[in-house]
Amino acid sequence: MNAKLLSWITSRTIVLIILGTILGVGFHFQTERRRQAGRDTFLAEQEKRWDRYYTSEHHLPLQIIPCVFGVGLVAGVYELLAAGIYPLIRKVAPDEPKPML
Repeated sequence: MNAKLLSWITSRTIVLIILGTILGVGFHFQTERRRQAGRDTFLAEQEKRWDRYYTSEHHLPLQIIPCVFGVGLVAGVYELLAAGIYPLIRKVAPDEPKPML
């Protein structure tokens, strides 16, 4: 495998690990907060959420449009991070392998 392709794949893998770790930590702290608040508090919050979001009528285009923008934003952040990490990895992995003695 060519070194340029390997560093391109490595940069994206590093970004996936970083973003996955951030997301996992966020979910962990959210779960811990809910667990510490107790079952009754959680169920009361869910009841308010139901009343606010699920009792009114929803239109498909109004749900698709923000999702498309959200995915575009996430993909953009991912690509910007990968583009920032790629040059760092590229310096470490040159194109030409050094001859072995």
